[in-house]
Amino acid sequence: MIGFLKGLRRRLTTDVRSNWSRQWAKDDYRPHWMIDAIPQPVEAAVSDGFFAPGCSIIEFGCGQGEIAAFFADKGHRVVALDIAPPAIERARRRYGDAPASPHFLAGDVCRKLPIDDAFDCAFDRGCYHTLRSATERSAYLRNLLSILKPSGRFLLLHKTAFREECTPEVEARVRDELMEDLERHFSLIAWEGVQMSPHGERVMMGIAMRLQRSA
Repeated sequence: MIGFLKGLRRRLTTDVRSNWSRQWAKDDYRPHWMIDAIPQPVEAAVSDGFFAPGCSIIEFGCGQGEIAAFFADKGHRVVALDIAPPAIERARRRYGDAPASPHFLAGDVCRKLPIDDAFDCAFDRGCYHTLRSATERSAYLRNLLSILKPSGRFLLLHKTAFREECTPEVEARVRDELMEDLERHFSLIAWEGVQMSPHGERVMMGIAMRLQRSA
């Protein structure tokens, strides 16, 4: 039975990787959540010192690398991970030649990470909310905790609902549900509502959560 479950997880991982890889392999791939500018909570995390000057940052789900490149440009040492090799290839083409560019790696946040370093801070915009099962979320958190330093800081951007359906009550419910997963390991410092998708007919909203790993 254990062998069957392991085989099933491998097949599901392969399916997810293949799906994302097919999308990112398209030259014209431009999903509704792809950004035109750095999100305000990300800029604020750097400008107000939530991410301390010069700190090391790991990003889960980096896509084509815009935010990882922003962090690197601000003087941070950045490792950025994505499950889709074509996304990593695109990120390397776009930003790989920049001075002190991010280190882009293909890898699955729910499996053994291709990383040995420890990081001061972590960032996720839209990766955690794609994980559908408790098993996946637990694996993600184990991996995050294995590389985030004690008292390390974590900025999480997570979707809530489409704009017309997003109320303060919906935001608070999503926050509370996330904290059920996170509160054993993190303290919530602050949170706010954000816009997640700049494209498309319907605008997806979300929340930005500033978290600190518990001592």
